[in-house]
Amino acid sequence: KATVVGNYVDKFTIQPLTGSTLGVIECAGFYGTTCGNQISPQPKWKHAARLKYSTAGDIGVTLGWRYVGSVKVDTGSTVGNSDDKLKAENYFDLLFSVPLKDTIGFRLGVNNILDNDPPLVSQANLGGFGNGNVFPGTYDHLGRYIFVGITADF
Repeated sequence: KATVVGNYVDKFTIQPLTGSTLGVIECAGFYGTTCGNQISPQPKWKHAARLKYSTAGDIGVTLGWRYVGSVKVDTGSTVGNSDDKLKAENYFDLLFSVPLKDTIGFRLGVNNILDNDPPLVSQANLGGFGNGNVFPGTYDHLGRYIFVGITADF
């Protein structure tokens, strides 16, 4: 079974505060102090895709691919830094699931298998949605992590 949930942003305009000398600003594909004070980075394309294989006994293996497209710094931000463009990021996840009984299931997974770091952003370009020189709401900031779970249905 394959699934893809994607988001394409063609236009995302914001209107700065009243009295600002800036007019309407296009933020699709951008981030920074102008766009970042209103929103987190807005790549034009991002998606989450899953490919799942299940046996007749309901043992499952799922491979996930999370993609966040590249963004450029907006015109109101500091340009010429190493963060004037944040490259696209790919995160791959793997999940194994096994039914132990009719109502109990076991799962083991690894998220961000390749241990990708989020792009670092200068404090000057973080805007209102950054934290610790990254955008944790947009990029995977935890690195690789392994999890185990048991599910019981009553």
